[in-house]
Amino acid sequence: MNNSAPFRSNINERKTQRLRPTHFIAIPLNTNQTILNNLSRFQNAILQLSNSRQGTETNRIRGLDPSIVIDPRRFHFTLGVMALEDPAPTPSPTTSTHRPTLTVESALALLRSLKPALSKIISGSVDGSVDGNLNHNTPNLQQTQRSTTTVPPLRVILDRIDIMDPVAPPSTKSREGESGKRDSGVRAAEVSVAGLQKGAPNVLHHGENDIGEIWSRVLYMAPSLVGVEGEKLRLISDLVHQTFKREGYVTDTRPLKLHCTVLNASHRRPPRFRGDPFSYSDILKSGILSYLSPTSNAPPPNQITTNASSTGIPNASLNSTTSLGSHPKTPERSKSRPNAKRSSAPPLPVPIDFRDEVGVQEIGLWIMGSRGPNNEYVSCGGVKLG
Repeated sequence: MNNSAPFRSNINERKTQRLRPTHFIAIPLNTNQTILNNLSRFQNAILQLSNSRQGTETNRIRGLDPSIVIDPRRFHFTLGVMALEDPAPTPSPTTSTHRPTLTVESALALLRSLKPALSKIISGSVDGSVDGNLNHNTPNLQQTQRSTTTVPPLRVILDRIDIMDPVAPPSTKSREGESGKRDSGVRAAEVSVAGLQKGAPNVLHHGENDIGEIWSRVLYMAPSLVGVEGEKLRLISDLVHQTFKREGYVTDTRPLKLHCTVLNASHRRPPRFRGDPFSYSDILKSGILSYLSPTSNAPPPNQITTNASSTGIPNASLNSTTSLGSHPKTPERSKSRPNAKRSSAPPLPVPIDFRDEVGVQEIGLWIMGSRGPNNEYVSCGGVKLG
């Protein structure tokens, strides 16, 4: 009697679960040129301040590097990451059949099978529950949906910017580059509280380190999930994510968090410095987030001349001097508890307002790490929302 078959099956299953992710389900956010231009200006201005030759000691943003800036043409929300395989031409008699092969074709078929449910959510006639079923009992969307003969696309409103979990500042390292000069962008020896204004935005809410600063590896934009359009986005995202999770395509057990990454230190070059964080405190005190809040009427704290050609980020059309507004101050720390531990305070995202929205026509299956002719992700196809 051969008892090795179940053992081999378990090994094969574990290997399958550890396959490197190859594709992901994406909601594109690269369709509104006005928003992309504003984001390009913001990113270029950030890089200007990160340059030790152009930024000053009071406004330089430590830890910023062109390699961690995400090209706006690659902006998206991720609804699920998966490892897809090439279909086997002929199944082997000894091959385990307890789990079907997950392929691009089967993933696209599953995504497109959600078309009726997605269309009903878009039209506001029904609600999509997270288990993929439909409930005909949602008067809120139905009552507020405009009468129209065509199903409108999904409209995404990006209304705040925030960071992922705060981290410790980068450790002091030898950063000898090809030029032989030290990279002074992210050295722990330079970390200080100089220039931090009392009550600066988010400083009391994001968990400062021992010297009163906030460092992170990811800066992202988040969508509004309230109102008619926000509720549609939430329902559609949950429907797609939970369907692919239930069918075994998505194995990540973490809850879905819709976010559009703007800066990501995991892309830092050279690779030996991958993951070294940037100073969120420097970004906040610079007032540069006003590029993402055109409705701000606060007085500009400084002036910056931005030059798109120095960064390679497209669609900026800068080459002009731009005023940077400040943000409303957050409440100061309680005077009765001057030594209270601030790291336990909840995050407080910074509001942004593009005065516009992103129209989404399709949810796509994109190739992980791919680059098209314009540096966009390569799509394998998707499902139309309209």
